[in-house]
Formats: sequence, C-alpha cells, structure tokens
Amino acid sequence: MKRHVLRAESGMTLLELSFVLWISPLLLLAILTLTPLVRPPEVNRMNEELFFHTVERLMWRSTMCERVGDEIRGMDVNPGEMAEKWRLVRVQDQLRLKKEQGGELTYARDVKQYTVTSTAEILSIQLNDSKRSFRCVKTDSS
Repeated sequence: MKRHVLRAESGMTLLELSFVLWISPLLLLAILTLTPLVRPPEVNRMNEELFFHTVERLMWRSTMCERVGDEIRGMDVNPGEMAEKWRLVRVQDQLRLKKEQGGELTYARDVKQYTVTSTAEILSIQLNDSKRSFRCVKTDSS
C-alpha cells in the first residue's frame, strides 16, 4: 500500500510546515520575554562633581569640622534650626552623612577609593579618581 504525503513546493511535508509556523512565533515571543532578564543591568554611576559640591555646601554651613581617621566630623548650623553634629563616614562602598539626631543620607555610591587628609584648616578628600580640598571654616564665638 502506497502512502501519499502532501508536500509543499519546498519539499516540506504539511506537518513539518505547520510545526515551523507554530514554533517560530513562540520562539520569538520567548526571546522577547527573556531578553530583559539576561541584559546586563544598567549601572548608575556616581556623579563625583555633585558629591564634592554637596560636601562644599555642607562645609560652608558648618562652624567646625575635623578629620578623625577617614571620617569627617562637623557642626552644621542651618539657618533657622539648632546646630547639629554630623559625620561623613564610609559604609562598604558608600559614603553616608549621619546626623546626631538620627538622620542619614547616602552621599556617594560605588566608592572604590576614599581617603581624607588634613593640614591645618584644609581637608582633602580623594574619591575614586577625583580629589578636592575644602577649608574648615571655624567661626569665633566673640
């Protein structure tokens, strides 16, 4: 007994052709769905200029600041508020500003290198590839 198989002009059987027509859209849908899962995550790089600008404003408002190891401590005198002690500390790969009354802000992320040096009233901060110096302004009580 002879079996007759219907074939398309390309030589594929209709079963093979229908299989391709069903699988192709499913594979395309799977690829589109999984692409965001395997794409490397976007890295939000820290803006070092913004970090140094923020530290500069903090130093400008502070009545005193000092270096203790790689930690910077100071006294913030925000107009209209009571003076408050603060500390700029490194926590793993972040720099955080911790306030005496419990507030905490993350000032920098992705910190690979961080060192603080001081001479007289000048504090120098090296953050990754950038370095800036700040004057610790100390006001007299008289």
